[in-house]
Amino acid sequence: MAVAGTIGAMQGMAAQGSAGALGAAQATLQLSLAGALANVVKGMGQAVQSGTGH
Repeated sequence: MAVAGTIGAMQGMAAQGSAGALGAAQATLQLSLAGALANVVKGMGQAVQSGTGH
């Protein structure tokens, strides 16, 4: 799971006290979640199209 790995990296960076690195990790996590959400929406759209036959 890429998300779990990113969370682990965030925790490790926080332990080091690197605010900049933590911010970068949060941005990466947000991008990962946004990408996953986009894939889900895309998949739902394809399912609707195949279900209606259009």
